[in-house]
Amino acid sequence: MSPTITKGDLVIVKKMKPSEYKIGDIISFSSNRFELNGVITHRIESIENGQFITKGDNNANPDIKHVIPIQIKGSVIAIIPYLGFLTSSVNTMIGKVLFLIFPMMIIIITEIKNIQSYGTS
Repeated sequence: MSPTITKGDLVIVKKMKPSEYKIGDIISFSSNRFELNGVITHRIESIENGQFITKGDNNANPDIKHVIPIQIKGSVIAIIPYLGFLTSSVNTMIGKVLFLIFPMMIIIITEIKNIQSYGTS
């Protein structure tokens, strides 16, 4: 979807009724095209027989598989640059250590010191 949405951007979507989506809307939808339970974000090129023909802004041709309404997660209402890198890194082992375990250890150590200093005063 570059240049509209670039790698690492976080998109916020709003679920709507299938009849509310229109040509030109950017939608996120479920797809197993690249990974199991994956999500793709593309622009609606056309609508035929209740199915959506989508295309990435940087792609030459529309997607081969049409999107049916049940696949749609929602229409993009906001794009937050670079925040996607942070959210995706939390799902890695290093991310879990940095964002979950490390802060927990700091809190535990601080509380142990507080308890020790309380006992000596």
